[in-house]
Amino acid sequence: MNREKFLNLIGLTLLVTCFLMAFGRVCSRKAEELQTSRITIRFAHWQLESGFRDAFDAIAREYEKIHPEVRLEQLAVPESVFPTWLTTQLVGGTAPDLIELLGSSDERLSRYFQPVTPWVGAPNPYNAGTPLARTPWRETFMDGLSGWPNYNANLLEIYGIPNTVVTTRIYYNSELYRKIIGTDRLPQTYQEFIEVCRKVDKDGERITGHPVVAIAGSQYNAPRLTDTLLSSQLQKLWAKYQGDDLKQSSGEERILSSAIL
Repeated sequence: MNREKFLNLIGLTLLVTCFLMAFGRVCSRKAEELQTSRITIRFAHWQLESGFRDAFDAIAREYEKIHPEVRLEQLAVPESVFPTWLTTQLVGGTAPDLIELLGSSDERLSRYFQPVTPWVGAPNPYNAGTPLARTPWRETFMDGLSGWPNYNANLLEIYGIPNTVVTTRIYYNSELYRKIIGTDRLPQTYQEFIEVCRKVDKDGERITGHPVVAIAGSQYNAPRLTDTLLSSQLQKLWAKYQGDDLKQSSGEERILSSAIL
């Protein structure tokens, strides 16, 4: 057997194996549903950070204690393949009952998703016996469910219920900061902040004896910080160049007027 035929055989074997595994999983899931009278509710998300899946499982088990006729199943899908996976599930009619919103278009939302607007205007029954018992569900959230991605301004509908409040903070090593910068005073302006970063890059390794990074963050929190900082600075830049453009336009108009005269 030559090399090409051997590789084709391996590829075919892997393809058949994957098909059989997928088929077996579908059959086992159907058999499990037929063996129980409990209602199965599946929810999908891409939060694979440490602790998230454990927390969702704990919440699911608590819900099942209140509603023993319901079984909750968590589907954790890696973020890199989540958009493709979701598209396949929606088109194939096999999408889970609850899905984490991730950049869904208006067309997709209107076609495949059920807005929850009618329900959020009523009190949440799980708040019975609390000071929020008579409060509309949407008013128990800080923004009244008016923010993205829960509310879609184009469709005028609410499609999501958030479970997280996010803020942006910078934490610093005060001892290391004092050692490199030479003071406890924190930067008060953007320019002072940049000067601190430059000094860390320039003198950090020399003073501490090991490399020091001025700002460290992940792909999730770094854009939140940089977007806030850059937007405030770019406004000044826009105003400056907009003013220069206006001056140039005024000068050109004066030249043109002189030429006409």
